Amino acid sequence: MHSPHKRRKDTLATFSARSAGYRLESNWISDATVITPLIEQLPSSAKVALDVCAGDGFVADVLQSLGIRAVASDISSDMLSHYRGPKVIADAEILPFGPDSFDFVICRQGIHYLDIDRFLSEIGRISSRVCISEIVMMSDEDFSFWREFFSIVSPGRRHVFSPGEISGWLERSGWHITWQAMTVRPGAYLGSALHLESAMQDYLLDKLRAMPPWRKHANGVILHGGTFLINHLFELIVAERRW
Repeated sequence: MHSPHKRRKDTLATFSARSAGYRLESNWISDATVITPLIEQLPSSAKVALDVCAGDGFVADVLQSLGIRAVASDISSDMLSHYRGPKVIADAEILPFGPDSFDFVICRQGIHYLDIDRFLSEIGRISSRVCISEIVMMSDEDFSFWREFFSIVSPGRRHVFSPGEISGWLERSGWHITWQAMTVRPGAYLGSALHLESAMQDYLLDKLRAMPPWRKHANGVILHGGTFLINHLFELIVAERRW
């Protein structure tokens, strides 16, 4: 098991390498449809937001376009360098904001890097609402494949989630789920954009080719040269703190 220091170091190195071409990695990265349904569930008075694990700030940009004042926060200065709006370099588990600083916090595809108990406690300190958009497995039978895939593509990652696992974690931590949905989005990965050595790209492609046909169909796997398409199941959750 890796230490928190090792995970942090690996995460920073991963996103330093990925920052320049991050939006080229997959088409869901710049897909607002895995964000806007969350905002539609919030009251119109929710006008100040923190985008945590913000990466290059795409989500914060979407929020700004909707008339919401958004601050982007991420541990990686390389990723945040691409965002021109208000931003703070910070660990999502120790945020430099006072109590109830934001109407809501949003996190898209970031909590898998975190100690979730610490993260939810910290989010509950600075806001009464949280919106989460996160890729989960189509089936538990895919766990071993995705675990290996993400260990290669995203060193430092802590979690691979099953459907319903995140909402269960929220409820056990004292949050009330006010809205929840699933949506499938295609993710087209360009092998050359995955910041990997060519041998490792080939290894991943070979693993995908070796998938049984029924699993390829269930995951929407299509291979074409150095590009592969995989469907992603996003779990969208809006929750309010109970305490």
